Amino acid sequence: MPEQRGGSADVEPAGDAGARVLAGRYRLRELLGQGAHGEVWGADDPVLGEQVAIKLLLRAGAESARVRREIAALRMLRLPGVVRLLDEGMDEGRPFFVMERVDGAPFPGRIAGDAGDATDGEESAPAPRDDRTVSTSATAAIATATSEVRPRRAPRPAGRAPRWNFSAIAAPTEALLEILARVHLAGIVHRDLKPANVLLRPDGRPVVLDFGLSLAPASTSRAAAKTDTEEGLIVGTPAYLAPEQIRGGPIDARADLYAVGAMLYEALTGSLPHDAPTVEGLLLLRLAQPPVPVRDHVPELPQNAADLVDRLLARSPEDRPRSAADALALLRGQAGARRAARTVPRLGGDAPVQVILAAARAGRALDVTGPRGSGRTRCLEEAAEALDREGRRVLRLPPGRRPLASLSPAIGSLEDLARAPLEEVLARAEALVRGALAAGAVLVADDAERLDPWSSAALARCREAGAVIRAFRDERADGAAADGAAAADAALRLGPLDERALRPLFAGPDRLFHLREDAARALWERSAGLPARVAAEVDAWVRAGFGRWDDARLVVERDTLDRLQSGLPIAAAPTVVEAEGPAANEPHLEELCAWLGVAGSRLDAAQLARLMRRPRFRVEAELGALCTRGWARRAGADRFELLVQAGGGWSEDERRATQRAVAGALAPGAPGRLFLLVAAGEDERAADEALAASRRLAEEGLLGRAAAALHEGLLAARRGPEAAVARWERRLLSTWVEIACAERSPRALDRVLYELCRARSRTSPEVARLEALVRAVILVDGPSWRGRAREAADALGAFAAPALERWRQWVRVRAGIRQGPEALEAALADARAWAAATGHPDAQAAVAGWTGLLRYAEGRFEEAARWHAEAVARETWLPLRLAATLNEAAALLEAFQPARAAARARAAGEMAARCRHPYFEARAEWARRTAAYRMGEALAPDAELVEACAALSAPDHFALVCCTEAAIAYRAGDLGAARDLAARAAETWRRLDHRWPELFGRCFAAAVRGGLPEEEARALAAQAARCPVPGLGIQSLALLRRACPALPPFPDEVLAPLCRGIPEARWDDRLDVLSVRESLAAAGSGTVSPAPGEQR
Repeated sequence: MPEQRGGSADVEPAGDAGARVLAGRYRLRELLGQGAHGEVWGADDPVLGEQVAIKLLLRAGAESARVRREIAALRMLRLPGVVRLLDEGMDEGRPFFVMERVDGAPFPGRIAGDAGDATDGEESAPAPRDDRTVSTSATAAIATATSEVRPRRAPRPAGRAPRWNFSAIAAPTEALLEILARVHLAGIVHRDLKPANVLLRPDGRPVVLDFGLSLAPASTSRAAAKTDTEEGLIVGTPAYLAPEQIRGGPIDARADLYAVGAMLYEALTGSLPHDAPTVEGLLLLRLAQPPVPVRDHVPELPQNAADLVDRLLARSPEDRPRSAADALALLRGQAGARRAARTVPRLGGDAPVQVILAAARAGRALDVTGPRGSGRTRCLEEAAEALDREGRRVLRLPPGRRPLASLSPAIGSLEDLARAPLEEVLARAEALVRGALAAGAVLVADDAERLDPWSSAALARCREAGAVIRAFRDERADGAAADGAAAADAALRLGPLDERALRPLFAGPDRLFHLREDAARALWERSAGLPARVAAEVDAWVRAGFGRWDDARLVVERDTLDRLQSGLPIAAAPTVVEAEGPAANEPHLEELCAWLGVAGSRLDAAQLARLMRRPRFRVEAELGALCTRGWARRAGADRFELLVQAGGGWSEDERRATQRAVAGALAPGAPGRLFLLVAAGEDERAADEALAASRRLAEEGLLGRAAAALHEGLLAARRGPEAAVARWERRLLSTWVEIACAERSPRALDRVLYELCRARSRTSPEVARLEALVRAVILVDGPSWRGRAREAADALGAFAAPALERWRQWVRVRAGIRQGPEALEAALADARAWAAATGHPDAQAAVAGWTGLLRYAEGRFEEAARWHAEAVARETWLPLRLAATLNEAAALLEAFQPARAAARARAAGEMAARCRHPYFEARAEWARRTAAYRMGEALAPDAELVEACAALSAPDHFALVCCTEAAIAYRAGDLGAARDLAARAAETWRRLDHRWPELFGRCFAAAVRGGLPEEEARALAAQAARCPVPGLGIQSLALLRRACPALPPFPDEVLAPLCRGIPEARWDDRLDVLSVRESLAAAGSGTVSPAPGEQR
């Protein structure tokens, strides 16, 4: 569908004529609140037909940094439970941003006393509390507070605020922790949680507001945060500040958890955790003393809730739950609240357990073999537990060293044979074992090689007598029986899981996003598929905040996957797999393990030997020994991976020297080299490596990984010398802006905007211009900002770097598309002059693509396709070739060449899937399915594709997908799906202020639904008759007559202009829903003749 939309100038805001209209759109209704920096207004938005909340800054100045940071955070956090950002801009020099309006009460919810949920305190009024966000000097606060400190005491019985029953706040608390788990997983720490910033809707759902102080955890130290407020100041609300915020130390998600604890303490007890008459006294008291345990105030409080509140209010972050997910587990009463204690769901099916059970039930012996971590113990234990539940006698044989100690569960102590010779005792023991087996007992020996030798021999002789289930460790790859194990016909060998078996562990979607597929691959690469290592790695991901559990599925975001696939190291906790390692009398193996732990599989044996300054043959022999003992495994030709922990005896200097040496042996841009430089403290080298790696990855189309590399480079640069920080930030952020603009997805642009807003050098002209460029790219597709985006691009002036100037020119061209062919031609003339002046190949490629856009807007679709094909041939970056290929496919669709369009879309879709670009992959899917529909193929609506596109945050494309899938459903007779999809398309276009597509969607939905009132149908028909988009108006009139049969046929003089631009030879070809011939038959007499020049 050619992209057209009406302007917003014809939209007249409803309401009082005297109300102020902001930015020509938002009618301010009521002042909801105000502070030192600005005002919050309730307003009407006539474009969306909704009530909104608007933050209006008093002026653009130093305080605007907080607003910019809040906008950037809200763009990043498109999550349930976080207030939605709808729009932003300037009005008469005052910045503002528009959010959804949330009607609700501050946490914990309804007014105290409602429905008995809260109980009042004594008659005297509660002491006033100031919960405003303040800035105060940390040094002054502590230095002047000595006289304010009082001994810890229980709260006064009088003056208490209303107290809430735990049952009334349990559900909102759980919901709040779930929201924070998502927020923290996205890399944001709020830093100013308090009741006023957590509103509960009437249905009890919390919404988190005011991210003006938020920061990413990697930049929450005092040094990193000093550019956000005046250095040395404490920012936040004193009543809810964590001790580390007061001290100015590093801040992470646990500071938000402390604030939640203070909110819960206050709600449950009616008083704050610490009480002092001054702010300074309150801050010092918080540093000096823990609060009174919450159960001292509320003895009836459930133990798990009391434990949660007390742990949340721990003075040391290390004593609090590690994450909101852990806090949620504590609240729900899950023991320990540690993911390590949570068993990873069984993967790969339960066939091994069923084999063990079948042998045990049949009284057959079975040996289970497999390498370290293959799940032998878990299989045996699950089978034993199932047999216990069936009432069978299961005897678990322990490891032992003394004679027959391992058989004691089956034979007892044999005290009556204390003076008997060994031979007699062995015979008696064997008889007792055979007797137990004959009576139906099942003997289970895990780690059978650790049984004492006498028990092991007796058990081997008794295997034919019944159900003897043994497990042996077997590190050999050939599957031969381990020492002491039976032949293959009586053995079950366990091995590693493949990637596909790991996918059910993760939450999706896979369609477009490939989340389960990529998470499984990343996990397999780090665990080799061994179940025990899988469990340890998953626990490490959760502990590091890189994943969270949602019921039985692990949620890992795309940004995190990009970092993991780039080689981000995560220290896993010790596991059974890693419990053993080189002994103290094997220093040569211990040193090799330490080097291998740093190098991983990045270096081969020859490189390791050279770095260690040891003979190659010895290193190769020792690597073989490590594999034989199960401490390492082969990871390709002459490369190895460590399976045990090592290097514990190294000093920090020794470890860093090794990391530098390994990084030096790797080529620039090699996987993992960046993280080695970061770990070695080579900050400037790491920043330079991030630049090189990001450009290489971007050229290959791996934009997410490129952004991940830049993120790590920024973190390293900000740890370097202050004089170098600004220089590296500008270089890294410039490259990141270039990459984000090439991707052009909302998430990519929001992410780089967030980084720009929190840059230490953001006041520099270079960074300010980068931020303005990104905002222009974002705003050019906004419903009310197309003209202002062009103005913003013009105000920026030309960039010296062609890679950045390209995107400024792109904003001007894109705005021209929105404003009409004349504006587009003028913008393109300037772009051609720029390309000629610079002579850069990328500029020539860009101009070729933009010329294709002009020809498309003019309806010259075949020419447009040729220009886009030229852009494909010229582009050097794969993402830009992808975009040009998809533009070519869209032009071919409108040129009635669906087969060629499908071929180009298929090629683009394969490229997009390889480089994990969901937006381009979605565009390719739409073009391919649209082409198939127009060629008359029998299709069924693809609901999975629709929902995947809904998650893209690309509403224009989502509407196109809904329209095509609605047409497919309509032809297939699935009228319910057609109606719903057409309505979703129309509503999305309405929100985008796309006039003609919205009209078409409304007509389509009405045709499927039927029963359209004649008066409404006539009004829609009057608009459709003026539609300038070829084919769209005629289809709209035809659909209206199907929606309202009472409408008379439309005369030829109305229909004929709507068919212009479509050759008669194509009148039988399907368009968006109907062909021209079908439309004429439904809308009028069907006798319209083509215009001159359109007969062919």
